[in-house]
Formats: sequence, C-alpha cells, structure tokens
Amino acid sequence: MRLLADENIPARVVAGLRAIGHDVRAIAEELRGSSDTEVAACATRDLRILVTLDKDFGELAMTGRLDGNLVVVLLRIDPPEPASLLAVLADVLPQTVGDRSALWVVTDQRARRRPFGG
Repeated sequence: MRLLADENIPARVVAGLRAIGHDVRAIAEELRGSSDTEVAACATRDLRILVTLDKDFGELAMTGRLDGNLVVVLLRIDPPEPASLLAVLADVLPQTVGDRSALWVVTDQRARRRPFGG
C-alpha cells in the first residue's frame, strides 16, 4: 500500500512497514516541520493513506476541512510502542483498500471508520 507516515510516526514503524512491502514516504525524512494541511495535501496529491498519531487530523476530517480523496488512519494506541503500532496497522490497513474520504480511528481494541464531515 502507498502510505504517508506523519512526522510523529516512529522511524521503527516506518522501517517495519517498508520491510513488509508497503511503499512508505515519511514526513520526518522529507518534509519535517510541515503543517497538517501541507501533510494532508501531500497524501492526497500522491494518493497515499495518511498514518498519524495526531488527533488534530480527526478534527480536520470531521469538520470537512480535508480533501475527499484522502484516507486518514489515526492511531490512538497508549503507549504508542512500535510493535503495537505495527500490529494494529497490519490489521486495519487491508480494510482501507479502495476507501476514500474516511477517517479510521484505531485503538488496540477496535477500528472505527467515519466518513469525513460526519
């Protein structure tokens, strides 16, 4: 899958996703310090699923301030250990195939899909 890892995604998670075959661009490697809107625009432009720990993206999605061609996977795992993040991503990413205009809120117990703006 084509993913964009937000700046707050640990390097070990990015490396782990790459190791299992995902095409991952990482904000920390390429666009450090970008605003949330710049990160979202990059994901939309490159047709990548945005993976983040930043709950601000949830607010942007629910208030209709994100492009309709974007999928955001918001990880709400506590503590955000790389092994835990990789495990939940392995479960949820296949569910996002073909999805658009959706926010996925993922905890260690479940994943909820919400359309943008609702």
